[in-house]
Amino acid sequence: MFLNIIKIKSRITTRLLMYFMLTTLIMVLASVYTYSNTKLFLSKIDDMFNTSIDLNELRLDLKSVEVNLFEYLKNPVDSNEYLNQYMKSRDNLEYKANYIKSKYKSNLILKDISNMSFSYLDETKLAESAKRGRNIDQYSAHYDRSKEILGYIDFYIEELSLQYFENDTNFYKSISGKLKFVQEINILLIIVSVFINILLVIIFTMRLRKPIITLSKSAKEISKGNFNVQEVVVDTNDEMKIMASAFNKMVLNLKTHVDDIKEKAKLEKQLNEKEVQNLEIKNLLKEAELISLQSQINPHFLFNTLNAGMQIAMFEGAERTSDFIENVSNMLRYNLRKLNEPVKLKDEINNALGYIYILKTRFKDRLNFISEINDLAENIDIPCLIIQPILENAFIHGISELESGGLIKLIVKEEQKNIYIIIEDNGRGIRSEVLKKIQSKNFTRLKNEKLGKGHISGIGMVNVIKRLEIFYNSSDIFRIESVLGEYTKIILKLPVK
Repeated sequence: MFLNIIKIKSRITTRLLMYFMLTTLIMVLASVYTYSNTKLFLSKIDDMFNTSIDLNELRLDLKSVEVNLFEYLKNPVDSNEYLNQYMKSRDNLEYKANYIKSKYKSNLILKDISNMSFSYLDETKLAESAKRGRNIDQYSAHYDRSKEILGYIDFYIEELSLQYFENDTNFYKSISGKLKFVQEINILLIIVSVFINILLVIIFTMRLRKPIITLSKSAKEISKGNFNVQEVVVDTNDEMKIMASAFNKMVLNLKTHVDDIKEKAKLEKQLNEKEVQNLEIKNLLKEAELISLQSQINPHFLFNTLNAGMQIAMFEGAERTSDFIENVSNMLRYNLRKLNEPVKLKDEINNALGYIYILKTRFKDRLNFISEINDLAENIDIPCLIIQPILENAFIHGISELESGGLIKLIVKEEQKNIYIIIEDNGRGIRSEVLKKIQSKNFTRLKNEKLGKGHISGIGMVNVIKRLEIFYNSSDIFRIESVLGEYTKIILKLPVK
């Protein structure tokens, strides 16, 4: 596939790349030539500049030796100050002469200058030695000889500087002419390259314009729903031809697909009435199936069985067993009543207390229960099975895993024409992400989940909240607070009806 993409791209871009690479190559060669000549020129200038600096420093060192030697020789008394200055300047001159001799080995004039500098130093040393020996004639003769050598050195330095200047001037003129020629060539190449690029852009634009306009017109007609457009024909053997071919195939496929959809729509319209009839039959079958399933459980048989068990327990003196069976029986009877019929809050509380009794009987000291109930609020009407499912949820999901110390609180109070039912446990709490979903009433993932092991009522939290909102026609009914590992508190705010 990658090779195919490369082949497709080369059909249009190859020519552009070739022209671009050609013009770029010419400009690069011209730039390289300019750069090399410029580098050579700068190198020559650097050499000239460095040579001038070295000669000037040598001349200054020679002048310093000559002055300090003269001051030392003319002083009738030996002076350490002048002698030290002379020795210091002599060392500097010796170092500079060695440096020039090693650096400019191929330059005979500079080599001669450095050798004469050593000869000059030798004469100054002899003059200095004669001065120490109080031999006036000898140090005068050596001093005159050193002055003569110094004159030769100055002459050679002047001649060499003049020669360098003439050579460098001729070189500068030659390089300057070449650089000017190269600059003119570069400007000409830039102008030609710009002209060629503009010409190529115009040519390729004109060649691409016609098929693009044809494709855009056909696409506009297709967007209006008209699939009877003429086939787009492109003569060029490049990407536009491939695009036009793909566009023609797309139009054909769309037309075929639309025709298929219209045909299916006709069939669906013919089958619509039959499907409605089938749905009505399915609903009747489901209703009949539900009635059949409900008829398989006889509540009276369960109640009679539980009552018989309770009487047996009473005759045998097992009061706790009798109370336990009685509470189970009452709870079962209460749970089987119709959920769409309201009940008194008092009945809801009694059913919840019966459920707590069953739990405490089963789990003993693992569960502690505290209730604070306002008697004035017990006579209001509320939906059936509200408190017990929340208590059940608090036990199973809150404190069922605790070995001891589990606590559930039930608080019923009336404030500002509202009944507040608060159920709190000291269990494991709720994870923050789950708590946010519950607080935002995002029950999509929780709505149809089956309750965990141990559920009795079969009524989930989602069911409770939805029925309360429908019953009171309000969304401000339910609030939950929880801290992971500490507690969970559910607050129901019920308007007095």
